[in-house]
Parts: sequence; structure tokens; C-alpha cells
Amino acid sequence: MPTHFVVDFRAEIELLESKDVLTKFLLDAIKLAEMELLAGPYIWDTGFDDPNPGLTGFVAITTSHFAIHTFVNQGQAYVDLFSCKEFNLDQMAELINVTFRPSEVHHQEVARAPITLAHRDNITPYRPRVQVPRKGRE
Repeated sequence: MPTHFVVDFRAEIELLESKDVLTKFLLDAIKLAEMELLAGPYIWDTGFDDPNPGLTGFVAITTSHFAIHTFVNQGQAYVDLFSCKEFNLDQMAELINVTFRPSEVHHQEVARAPITLAHRDNITPYRPRVQVPRKGRE
């Protein structure tokens, strides 16, 4: 059954505004869940002039994605872990506790429709082909 784990929490601003902390969290989550990284991790900073500054972190895994969104002024974060392959929710909750030391946590598992996955040994990320014009051709 696909697993969709949603976690909202409050934590220290220093942890929520650290690209290194978010990157390590996403990579540790993939390893803990025994997933395969497809793309990322990507971390975007909304910028200091955003009325709600923070970071968004994202990784694509072969069975879906993991994401985190932080709002540093509010000291809040939102985590979205989704995979068609099951993973241990208690382990993910503990990873969040160890990484962010939250003062307040709310979480839920979202029920998703069952899916039967085919096994593939090699999944290659999509990379669009860019055609480079040759000299003398237009």
C-alpha cells in the first residue's frame, strides 16, 4: 500500500533556515526508508524579501517524492513523505525528532489507493534532448 506521511512541526529557526540541515534530512530519509534517489536534493530559498521567508527542499525517488517546507519567521515546517513503496512511519517520526528537535508535532498518515508495482532494475531520470544546430545548418 502506498505510504503518505504528513508532518507539521515547530522548531528552532536556526535549524529551519539551514540548507545543510534540510539536505541531510532528505538524504537520511531516503536511506532510512531504503528508497532510491532519482533526482535532487534540491533546496530553494524563498528570499529575505518574501513576507514568509523559508526553504523548500525536495527529492524525487523512484517511487515518488519527499519534500519539506519551512517558514522561519513562524518557526514552522511541513513535511510530505510519499512513496508507493511502504516505509516505517515511526522511524521517519524519530528522524524528524532527532534532526529538528521539534517543540510541537502533528502528523498523520494519508490513506492512498493500493497499487501493484512492477520491478525494474534500472530507472533512468528523464533528460530532455537538446538539439544543437550544426555549423552551416539553420
